[in-house]
Amino acid sequence: MATWENIREGERVELGLVQVDIVGHSQLVGSDRTLQEAKSIFREQMEGIALSRQGRPFHWAGDGGAFMFLTGTGHGFDDLGFSAIQMLQNLPAISEEITIRTDLNTPIAIRISCDAESAAYHPDPGQITADFINRFFKNERAIGLTNTVSITERVWRQLSARLRERFRAFKYSPEVESQIYNYGGKERQLEILSSLRNIDQSLGSEKPTEDAECVEIVAFAGDTLTDLSKTAYRDVIVEGFANVGGLNLLITKNAELCQRHRVSDPQSLSSEDREYILQALETLPQDVRQEILYVLQGMTEYEREHILHDVRRDPEHTRYALLGLLSRHQRSHTPDPLQSFDGGESLRFYNCTALGYVPVVGEGTLLDHVLAGNLVISRVVGGVVEPVVKKRVFVRINDIYHELRPQQDLEDYTNRS
Repeated sequence: MATWENIREGERVELGLVQVDIVGHSQLVGSDRTLQEAKSIFREQMEGIALSRQGRPFHWAGDGGAFMFLTGTGHGFDDLGFSAIQMLQNLPAISEEITIRTDLNTPIAIRISCDAESAAYHPDPGQITADFINRFFKNERAIGLTNTVSITERVWRQLSARLRERFRAFKYSPEVESQIYNYGGKERQLEILSSLRNIDQSLGSEKPTEDAECVEIVAFAGDTLTDLSKTAYRDVIVEGFANVGGLNLLITKNAELCQRHRVSDPQSLSSEDREYILQALETLPQDVRQEILYVLQGMTEYEREHILHDVRRDPEHTRYALLGLLSRHQRSHTPDPLQSFDGGESLRFYNCTALGYVPVVGEGTLLDHVLAGNLVISRVVGGVVEPVVKKRVFVRINDIYHELRPQQDLEDYTNRS
């Protein structure tokens, strides 16, 4: 069996890579010394996990880096996969240690991605070159999700059967020319959807929520609006096959709201990105430039991050990429509730209040609008867990919902509106 010690320089080997990065490291608040110590602890823990399974450091850049594994023989692929999973699962303990030892109270979020192919070996990892290595490091952001593990099909196919079952098909990535499989993302998606409150339960009573709100998720390959909506609206009980139209109503209204209420937020684009985009589009008419900015400002964070990453990566094609974005936006339509997503789509789910309905019996409520054989809401079951993600809160002014930013209070917002 090949080991690091008996590989000759220039020999072709099957090499697996685990890339781990701190997400949003620039937003961590602390002194330079505190941040340096926190990142040092993080690196030591990641290295310890990789070394325990015969992995070796490939490179490190302060806020993240990569480890390499020999995957050509033995249990190399499983060593890579288990190391990536352990890095993710140990994150709470690592974050707690960082908090205790450095007083850095901001929880650390990470992104882990894996790929494998053959490469010419060199004792100095910096001298190991291969097309797949360049492609992987260039595009690892495009295949990863925060606080999950993403692997290419090249890795997934070589895992043992029971380990392979732990990963879900996520999406196809043209950037690395592979189907992507993900560990942890589907569970997180369902947890976020379940946090959407349609009913308030307190002191033994049930009543509609007063605030309009929504949560954001990323779709996995094979997801449908119907299946995702059953989780988002799980505290709204739809009984019987004859009443499935009621759930379809919620699905359709939610999809329409996503298309119609992509509210433009100028603060969602940094001044640097805004200036870069305007320079790239300076030869276009002003109304076209403003419409492209409007589309970008109305995107979810996940969508915008990947669009801007692609734009920065290939400046020569910035103009064409943004014009293509505008064209796709103009052609957008309400998706079929039963049509499967390709995976990677960023979706919003609004609660019943945001959709304009009150899910209880009474005049002007959801039942009042659609009772005619379409929907029966009989009861609410179980408690609704606290949100696991930042939720978007809206206020209703002149029959239109406006998003309320965290730093604004209702009185200030109303006065300025």
